[in-house]
Amino acid sequence: MPSPFSSAGGLRSGPLAAARPWLSSWWEPRQRGSCWELGGDQHEGVTAAVLSKIMEESPDRTAHSNDATAGVIWDVLVVGAGPAGSSAARVAAEGGASVLLIDRARFPRYKTCGGGLIGISLDTLPGSVLATVEHEVREVRFSLRGGAPRTHRRALPFLALVQRERLDEALVQAAIAAGALFRDSVVVKSVEESDGLVTVTTDGTPERARVVIGADGT
Repeated sequence: MPSPFSSAGGLRSGPLAAARPWLSSWWEPRQRGSCWELGGDQHEGVTAAVLSKIMEESPDRTAHSNDATAGVIWDVLVVGAGPAGSSAARVAAEGGASVLLIDRARFPRYKTCGGGLIGISLDTLPGSVLATVEHEVREVRFSLRGGAPRTHRRALPFLALVQRERLDEALVQAAIAAGALFRDSVVVKSVEESDGLVTVTTDGTPERARVVIGADGT
């Protein structure tokens, strides 16, 4: 599998972009102190597999408390609490990692983008999040150049519609329920790697972690 940290597909802009030169170092030798960008299409199974491997290779973890205390070294720090980031935080916490999830917005927050979830996405959502589904689509109609429409129906829904404000808040709450600590209204200023750890400088207290997942959309 090619590295997800290449210049073509990795972090291109924003405060996390400065971390790109050392991102690839983890993919092959899997060193601690690494950063992975997750997009909305990342399958949770891949997330779980990678985070499991990280946990296996970090036997000297010292911070398991999710209290907001100075000096904590988090197993996983996730930047961005959208669907990808909050899901990664939840999976890591369920696996026993100490997790800090941060986002620059104040939650719950409004999102203009639509919320259409296909089957593979629905399969990875916990029950508490599925409760945000407002409508299920079982029928779709197509036509070409004003021609006679063709209707396709399925017994099971192939699309679920949600409001992102409610979906994202439910995903964050699921991550918290799994043991992650969430902080909103936190702005990332820089990301630096040294001695196997990643330091994330914010507009508040600097945070250190063994793994940083960039899911902020940059």
